[in-house]
Amino acid sequence: MSTKKRLLSETHEITLPMIYDQFYEEGKGLIWSILDLDTVGNFNENDYLGKIVHEIWESQGKKTFLLTLDELYKMAENFEVVIDFFLIGCKDEETVFKIKKICEVSENKYPSIEEIAACCEILIDIDDGRLWGLYAKDQRIVDRCIENLGQFPLYVYLPPSLSNK
Repeated sequence: MSTKKRLLSETHEITLPMIYDQFYEEGKGLIWSILDLDTVGNFNENDYLGKIVHEIWESQGKKTFLLTLDELYKMAENFEVVIDFFLIGCKDEETVFKIKKICEVSENKYPSIEEIAACCEILIDIDDGRLWGLYAKDQRIVDRCIENLGQFPLYVYLPPSLSNK
């Protein structure tokens, strides 16, 4: 795939907060939504974020929750193991709902990841707990991830529309 920037080595353990740290300033102003989540952790259903995690599980990603980056950090504190995770960061709520609609009408669970990544600013995809990917439209975020997380198993991409320029 021509959009791959670099496969970072497959040695140590990486966490979501480590990835979030790479785009904290850029990510603060985005609207975040988890489209898919399968994790093991300690989530209290009486807690606001714990309730959201349980509702995402129960609805199998059909409900849309809009989150802040700070809420994602807080939520990640309770993740013991991340199996599947699909997160988008968009400039506005309208784009989040547009992506959600694209996913709903797709014959498969999701359309191509490139199609979704082209619509949002940042996308994180974890598949089967082993394959971690980050798509970002901002080259600085891609470069920062490669520089700071180079020892971890993380694919870092630019969306196709930007990588061919």
